[in-house]
Amino acid sequence: TSQKVMSSSDDQDDDDSAGLLRGNKGYTVITEANLNLKVNTAHLRLGIQRIDLPYINSNDARMVPNTFEAYTARSSADQALKFELGYVHGMRERTGSDFESPSEQAGADDSDEGIYILGARYTFKDNANVGFVELNNPNTLNIFYLETNAVLPWLDWIDLDAGFQFSDQRSIGNELLGNFSTQQYGFKLRARYEKLVSTLVFTHTGSDQTILNPWGGSPSFNSMMISDFDRAGEKAIGGSLSYRFSGQANQGFVSSMRWTYGNTPDSGRDASSDQYEINWNFDYYPTTIPNLWFRLRLARNYQDEGNDAEDARFIVNYVKTF
Repeated sequence: TSQKVMSSSDDQDDDDSAGLLRGNKGYTVITEANLNLKVNTAHLRLGIQRIDLPYINSNDARMVPNTFEAYTARSSADQALKFELGYVHGMRERTGSDFESPSEQAGADDSDEGIYILGARYTFKDNANVGFVELNNPNTLNIFYLETNAVLPWLDWIDLDAGFQFSDQRSIGNELLGNFSTQQYGFKLRARYEKLVSTLVFTHTGSDQTILNPWGGSPSFNSMMISDFDRAGEKAIGGSLSYRFSGQANQGFVSSMRWTYGNTPDSGRDASSDQYEINWNFDYYPTTIPNLWFRLRLARNYQDEGNDAEDARFIVNYVKTF
């Protein structure tokens, strides 16, 4: 459920800029109601469910997540290879109360096409892995995503790992969203030393058009609270620092800071304002109450043209297993 708890002052117009309510009206929905079947190594799920894959996911940064009417099946050939099949015929976005077809959600009016899902992931013995997901929305959009991660055994006193990602989006069939094709690739290098973690990231989006995210949050290494840094022709470099003050994970206080700078062409059809964003996270896990987690998130996005934006979120999570 998501309900309004306060109104704007009289000299301000009510809006839904917080992303919590649609039309400033509260709503209550069932986010999960499904049948689960297990047959040997296969897991089948039928009904209203959450899906958490690149480009189709719950995008759970607010109170109510995206949910899907879908049929999905997961299985594993062995401990190393896992794969997933599925069909999604309805989506309810996180500020909505009704399901609509994924093609309509993507912007194709009067279309009721679903999404066919195919994905797989293989984990090597040294914990390196490679995975992909294919999302086919007939006559509208096809998305292919590939990601690989590996540990770099270069230094004994510091843990290093690296990642690479690639996205391809293109119109298909009747091209209800128009004719287009665009790609994005990214690199990530992460270093861990005791309680300190630092990351360096680079992403580059093709010049044809901005990356589309109609069915969930972006998997981009440079996706931030306000901007995903995936505009047409955008090159983005970012980094982060995180420090855990306690001796164990999910206990005590953790602080992290992320930053990303995005550069786009100064002229031509892809011209847009360069941008810079900073995110701060402050997490607290009380040791006296297990499974309780407080999070404060702050963000500021700076634009060359002066269209700056700010975002603040306070989140309380508590997990109880029955």
